[in-house]
Amino acid sequence: MGLDLRGWSGRTESLPPMEPIAPTGDIREQVALAVRYHEHGRRAEASALLREARRLAPDDPEALGLAGVIAFEARDHARALELLERALLLRPGLPGAERARAAVLLSLDSPDDALDAARRALSTEGDDPRAWVCLGQVLRALGRRDEALRAFQNALQLDALCAEALVAEGVLLQETGQAAEGLAMLERAVALRPSLPAAQDALGVALLRAGRREEAIETLRRAVALDSYAAGAYLHLGQALEAAGRHHEAADALQPAIALDPRSPEAHTCMGSVLQALGYLDQALSAFREALAEKPDHFEAHFRAGTLLALLNREVEAVASLRAALDFRPDSAAAHAALGRVLLSLQRPTHAVTALRRALELDPTPAETWCVLGDALRAAGEAEAARGAYERAIDLDPGSPHAHRSLGLLLLALGEFARGWAVLGEHTEPAAGQAPVWEGEPLEGRTLLVRATGDLAAILRYARYLPLAAARQARLVLACPAPLHRFLEALPAVAQAVSLAEPLPAAHREIALEALPRLFTRDVATLPSEAPYLPSRIWSARVPMLPSGEGLRVGIAWEGADGRALLDGESLAALATLPGITWYRLGTGAGDRPAWVPEAAVTAGMRDLTSLAKDVADMAGLVGQLDLVIAVDGPVAELAGGLGVPTWVLLPTTAGWQWGAEGATSPWYPAVRLFRQVEAGRWTEVVGQVRDLLAALPPA
Repeated sequence: MGLDLRGWSGRTESLPPMEPIAPTGDIREQVALAVRYHEHGRRAEASALLREARRLAPDDPEALGLAGVIAFEARDHARALELLERALLLRPGLPGAERARAAVLLSLDSPDDALDAARRALSTEGDDPRAWVCLGQVLRALGRRDEALRAFQNALQLDALCAEALVAEGVLLQETGQAAEGLAMLERAVALRPSLPAAQDALGVALLRAGRREEAIETLRRAVALDSYAAGAYLHLGQALEAAGRHHEAADALQPAIALDPRSPEAHTCMGSVLQALGYLDQALSAFREALAEKPDHFEAHFRAGTLLALLNREVEAVASLRAALDFRPDSAAAHAALGRVLLSLQRPTHAVTALRRALELDPTPAETWCVLGDALRAAGEAEAARGAYERAIDLDPGSPHAHRSLGLLLLALGEFARGWAVLGEHTEPAAGQAPVWEGEPLEGRTLLVRATGDLAAILRYARYLPLAAARQARLVLACPAPLHRFLEALPAVAQAVSLAEPLPAAHREIALEALPRLFTRDVATLPSEAPYLPSRIWSARVPMLPSGEGLRVGIAWEGADGRALLDGESLAALATLPGITWYRLGTGAGDRPAWVPEAAVTAGMRDLTSLAKDVADMAGLVGQLDLVIAVDGPVAELAGGLGVPTWVLLPTTAGWQWGAEGATSPWYPAVRLFRQVEAGRWTEVVGQVRDLLAALPPA
């Protein structure tokens, strides 16, 4: 916090509120009135009186000095310094002027000059405790905290009730880790001088650090009420309101903070965080960049911009911002962890592991960081190390859904089905309905409601368990997403299919579809791997017919389970140029076309089937007419595998657990051939293998 400049001339008495007083022709009376108005925070009246005083006497030192103080408070630092130096030239040793000049020089990033000014103030005002406070504030800014503390203590020896000294020492104690002692000193300062804005502001910040948010907010509201020009107090109020989740109020507080101090990087950064919380992401990013324009080495702005860019899927820019943040604060565990997450999303797991391990060296307590480390280790092919990371996360947070799910899926990929299902079950919430959860007992013709609420690929995978459930003498009702309704209703095991968006029928028991494997599969030998298990032909008024083509009819799907492209244009072009093949672009028929589409030159000869499929049943009818399907790990791979269509699946290092940890086959789909990435994000070898095998196939 800066120096408190009120009472700059040495007057500290507390005065009652003043009524407007008409100016007189007496220069001394004009200046005295201006000082008193200024002491009460009424700068407009003080400025008006000063203008009249300086008209009467342009070179009056006291008028010039107070004008300099007011210019400083208005952030016109150059003008403030000019006025104060003129005043001191006319009257060396003018009370309060050197203290004010020290504050101005400190704001102009001239701490050594500020120290000289503070020492001159002390030489002429050594019996005024505020001269010692001034010296201490400058020493604190220079990082000389022990000397600063002695200066504040000297001030209190002169006047044990000096609120300015209590505030200064209380803030310093807070900064040096003596939070309780600092808070007590600030509370004492406020009790002595409740009208001192700096005391209310400093106390509010201390209360916020202590987690007493509501008290902090009320205290900071008093600070801005006492001094409507206090940009810092408005900023601190905004930060307290943001911490309390009161984002609209925080924005209201931050607007005057920025208006009063447009160059404050802290205010712009806090406003960016508030705007992000309110959903104004582009404006939030602009606010972070405004902060960096003012202070390019501002860690918090770089960090928050990086995390926001990651949220906007602008990962390359996010990496640059987070690395810039770490340049200025290399010991930030949060920034290392955020960088690790982004690198993992960029399919750079080895680099992600390095960043995440550094984050955990700095702070080993966040369970979520251990989870992400496990994800990165698994993507890097270090399954056992990933297991250890997930187990550590569960030790730290036994209720972590991310940790339980990730460990469970890893165990399944390693073939440890019994333990994998058990771990997954520890975090799976019971179906939200009226019926009891089914535990596998015979139902003797009663109704079993199965809720299929997972992602599309998982629903298609676990549909193989529906006949096993129906075999327990159950009338099976399946609740599933609308695009799957017509397709899965064709399964003989399903008595009725309903949309999850509709009212669900009454049932005697219910269970989540993804919980069925726990009841029926304890090891590979009990895995239902028959194919096809999905209905391969749906009879209706709209049976989609495959557009004609020559040679082998090969379908290709390049999107993963999340709809993001995994294959790049170069990889697609390497396949699409093979002769003797008609290529068909595949989707699932379950939603809009993914945003990424390769260049037209790559897909010029492809027949696009996505526009022909209104739902999954339509796409199944199209896929069933193909000679071969090539797909990355995603819903099309599960659909084709379940239909028994010859399928080649291209697997990234982060492939789903159902494909196993190694090998060219999976027990879930014995007829599917797997092609595995060796290095994350690199498809050259995989696509080369596929291209060679395609070229060797006999023509249709």
